[in-house]
Amino acid sequence: MTKADELKRLDKFIASLGPNTYLGAWLAYCRSSVERDILSDLHPTPMLPAEAVRLAQSIVKDAEDKAHRLVASAEQDAARRRDDMTKQLRLRLDGVLRTLSDQSSELVTLSQRLT
Repeated sequence: MTKADELKRLDKFIASLGPNTYLGAWLAYCRSSVERDILSDLHPTPMLPAEAVRLAQSIVKDAEDKAHRLVASAEQDAARRRDDMTKQLRLRLDGVLRTLSDQSSELVTLSQRLT
């Protein structure tokens, strides 16, 4: 049997099940992957339940690790930005206070001259 024959039989089987069946809908969904594997001479390697669980746990752990790294990075970035803004605000406040002090001194001098 050729690859083309296998794919024809698969298509015929999927059509015989119809789209309103669990297996028909699932096979129709997977059909392109199956065709790709057949044409690439990849033999199916069914995953055993324990392997699937280990793989899923590994994927979840990797995702959690990445999430923790992203959160830590975001927190560091936020702290750095907060510190930068605090410094900028202090500089501006110092400038405003200097200006007010200078103007206050000028007002005192003018007041003294007027009296």
